[in-house]
Amino acid sequence: MDDAVNAFLALSLSSNNEDKKALSLALESLSKHLPRYNKSLLNYSRNLK
Repeated sequence: MDDAVNAFLALSLSSNNEDKKALSLALESLSKHLPRYNKSLLNYSRNLK
């Protein structure tokens, strides 16, 4: 999915008290734009699922 769409999906998940899923999705999407932290963010996002 497009990262902009993921941002709104994460907000919707959070509004539905699915904070772990929301944070996981947000971190996964953000990791694509932060090459230095890509691996770390992906690992954190996977651990939240």
